[in-house]
Amino acid sequence: MEILPRIDYAIKNFKVTAVKYIKEYGNELIKKCKFKGELKNKKLFSPSNKYFTGISNEKENKIFLDFTVAELLSYPNDEFGNLKDNRLQQNNKKIIQMMKDEINNMKTITKEYKDLINYFNMTFENALMLFYESDEFTIYKETEKAKYLDSQFIKVKGFSLLKKNSFIAMMRHSPNTE
Repeated sequence: MEILPRIDYAIKNFKVTAVKYIKEYGNELIKKCKFKGELKNKKLFSPSNKYFTGISNEKENKIFLDFTVAELLSYPNDEFGNLKDNRLQQNNKKIIQMMKDEINNMKTITKEYKDLINYFNMTFENALMLFYESDEFTIYKETEKAKYLDSQFIKVKGFSLLKKNSFIAMMRHSPNTE
């Protein structure tokens, strides 16, 4: 029996890096908005490792592509009951709602605020496309860890996660996700 490389490491490593970029992208948009008062120094936290980043199963990951960034950053929600391990995600949910409320109450909404709303409403798939176009992706794909994990991934899957939009294609078209 052949032992297959652990491709889940490649998936998790990719997701952690992509999500870090997506979170930091959002925090830059928030800074540009220059909120006052209670929202002045607020920033977003990463999605849950247990419920999102640490999941490598293709079928489970496919559903995340259609999540909005706001949903992703606040997942899991209350439907899971009283979770003590998603405190930061619940904090994200509260911050995002406060920001949306603040923006919706403005008489004039500037480009910076529109960009932030668009960010919260974009799908994870679209956010991943931004990541693939970023300098951070260019740096990531040149790291030794990414190259090694990708070589293991290619042995099993027959394609590279480091090729533009390949993670998205895998989630959308993998026979294991139909």
